[in-house]
Amino acid sequence: MVKCMGCMRDYPAQARECPYCGYSKMTDQINRFSHRPGTALSERYIIGKAFHQDPVGISYIGWDNLIEKKAVIKEYFPEQIAFRIDGREVASDPRWEKLYESGKRAFFREIENWSHIDEIDGIGRVYDHMMQYGTVYYVREYINGETIGEILEQENPLLFSQARRWMKQVIQTLLQLQQKGIAHGNLSVDNIIVTEDQIKLVNFGVRVNENKARGRLFEGSPYIPEELYEDTISFWQKADVYAVAAIFYRMITGQMPYPYAHRKKNERIKAPFELGIWAQPDTEKGLMSILNSDPRKKEITLKKMEQILWQTNQKMRDGKRKEDKSRQYFLSLLVGIESVIAVVLAIILILLW
Repeated sequence: MVKCMGCMRDYPAQARECPYCGYSKMTDQINRFSHRPGTALSERYIIGKAFHQDPVGISYIGWDNLIEKKAVIKEYFPEQIAFRIDGREVASDPRWEKLYESGKRAFFREIENWSHIDEIDGIGRVYDHMMQYGTVYYVREYINGETIGEILEQENPLLFSQARRWMKQVIQTLLQLQQKGIAHGNLSVDNIIVTEDQIKLVNFGVRVNENKARGRLFEGSPYIPEELYEDTISFWQKADVYAVAAIFYRMITGQMPYPYAHRKKNERIKAPFELGIWAQPDTEKGLMSILNSDPRKKEITLKKMEQILWQTNQKMRDGKRKEDKSRQYFLSLLVGIESVIAVVLAIILILLW
């Protein structure tokens, strides 16, 4: 039996490909940035196929030999300034070495923050980390579910009511993190996993001291506008709020709202109504107020964002409006007229009989 580097299940060695996920070493198109599948890590883990890459680094399917369980391994690898030597060691261009090392330390600090959080159910649990191959890794629990990005590939856009329920769970998790002085900093549709019974946030961002004009080591998620890139927790919490608004807009319209800084003067993002998409009116108004304002000047909190998504208008619960009263009166009038006509016809028929 051999272990599949695509799904970490065992299958007969004579098989050409994994019968469970179809993965084959012969046909695997290895990312030039990523590790070769099968690489050992810390004499405990096996690095499998890379399945996601973002500005922070690369995520791999992994195997924990100690507990004999599937895991996810995240490697710090900012592709704009890092490269791999001999398929393993990670290094940076000499021009960016200071920035690379600073980011590596910041990544390690963020791992420390997240690895001590056990009581918040809405995040992927980080349970190990190490330095090897010239960079930093963390290991988190494998979560059986789909990212919102994967769901949007099948259904785009999503129903307003469904998107709102999911985003409320995201906000509740962010509020719990905020109480601990932690911001996610890397929210996107690819970093929110939907399971059978809850939402999980994964792949946190990295804050660094250098390059304060952007506040990050490199270009970040398109859901966090560059005008918010600063190395302070308050700005990063504010960035999380903007990301929630941008992700929600993406979910209900199927379109990505481009950042405020990239727009022409007086240019604005179209509201769902203008795109022919229904959204609860007060929610739409609050959402567009956030997306069409300069994030540096717009004072908005997670609590306010939660109110915008759910609590601002009492006419709607569970994605349904209350019945329009005027429509009720109109229907009652129609019923009354129909009754009168029926009575008149009955009298005429009796007379004719």
